Amino acid sequence: MTHDTENASASGTGLKIGLIVVLLAAAGVISYRHTRSDLEQPDTPDTASTYVCVECNAAIDLTAAQYAKKASEDRENTKPLGELRGYSFLKCPTCQKYGVIRGARCPKDGTPIPQQTKDGKPGRCKKCGYALIGE
Repeated sequence: MTHDTENASASGTGLKIGLIVVLLAAAGVISYRHTRSDLEQPDTPDTASTYVCVECNAAIDLTAAQYAKKASEDRENTKPLGELRGYSFLKCPTCQKYGVIRGARCPKDGTPIPQQTKDGKPGRCKKCGYALIGE
């Protein structure tokens, strides 16, 4: 009897260890895939967002991948600008100043609008006065 009990106990322990190994491997694969997908930034034209220079009002459309690359390149030279502390500024390809922040295009006439002006006020369309943030 003791011999049979030891074999059953050993095989039960082996199954438990095997199950633990399989579950750990599955968790590792899921974790790796989740981490990898978080690192991959969208890089298609339909995922681009508008960024606007608060200095010259030039607009550029960047995908998340393009933004990450440009932000990494410009990081050393970014500085807070007036009331817009906390914003990351990219270098404007038009005026070469560090004043590019997130923005949008006016739904009425397509004019670029920064989220905020240099003095920290909500951005407005320079042509028609449309405000990005409702007042």
